[in-house]
Amino acid sequence: MLQTLSFLKEIFINHRTRSVFWEITTLCNCKCSMCSLWKDKPAFLPLDEAKKIVDFMHDNGVIFVQLTGGEPTLYKDIIPLIKYLNSKNFILNLATNGTTMTHESAKELRSAGLSHINISFDYFNSAVQDKIRGLKGEFNKAVSAVNILKSEGFHVYSSSMINSYNWDKMEKLVSFVNGLGIPFGLCFPYPDFSTTTDNTSRLSKSQLVHALTDLLKLQEAGFIFANTRAFIEECLRFAKEEKLKYPCLAGSSVYGIKGSDFYTCWLLPKQFDASTGWNVKKVDCNKCHLSCYREISIVSSMLKHHPFSFIKEVSRLLKT
Repeated sequence: MLQTLSFLKEIFINHRTRSVFWEITTLCNCKCSMCSLWKDKPAFLPLDEAKKIVDFMHDNGVIFVQLTGGEPTLYKDIIPLIKYLNSKNFILNLATNGTTMTHESAKELRSAGLSHINISFDYFNSAVQDKIRGLKGEFNKAVSAVNILKSEGFHVYSSSMINSYNWDKMEKLVSFVNGLGIPFGLCFPYPDFSTTTDNTSRLSKSQLVHALTDLLKLQEAGFIFANTRAFIEECLRFAKEEKLKYPCLAGSSVYGIKGSDFYTCWLLPKQFDASTGWNVKKVDCNKCHLSCYREISIVSSMLKHHPFSFIKEVSRLLKT
């Protein structure tokens, strides 16, 4: 409760309302079919440069930071970076495949100030998930990571992308995730992130509509989700090619960072960096439905138009 009140103070009193998804390394130990990042040359951001970016974000109204990659736990300075972020009172989340997690590493992350982690689950058995992730044993390590993190006091939820293997099996996938004792988190597929020939994120309109309709029914039936219902409903509108209810706030409320370069959107060219100042124009675009941008946009819209709904949603997500 005290942490939630502290963050709400930062948002409403200190006007820190921006969100950032930060790719701190391109190194990854998986070869996922829906991502080509593992094909790139591994890149690491020096810690002193990373700290300058943290200061820059703090001074320019950023409150939420998700650390991603690649596989962010392979970033050699992950612990001191999290400690520094925590000292600036950011809401933090780390996205991981879970394969490197041990009790020792979990304790280090928790002591550094991290409390929220999402782990990728694309299927409910090892044969299919290991194939999707391109790493034998990945599924079992991810399940082990959930148990380790829960035992160390983390809030854990899944990041589960609709794909060509699971689109008609949403109830089995959500049941499996909830059976691990964690909420289900929907990740909307975006096929252009991968150049692999077996890209499992390429789906037809009817497949997407089928999966999203099932997810809304499951949420209504009482299954535990990390997502807002408004986000899943908006995903369905996008899949049906209907008019969207919420604008994408890329460039005004949510941003991406690759290394030290800031982007209004992952799909657009670099916009600025810490040396040039926070110099960005809002993007007026509805061409994609990237989950990291869209869900934050919906929550940010609540802040502006429905502040009490926003407080309720932030409080729920921090407890997830």
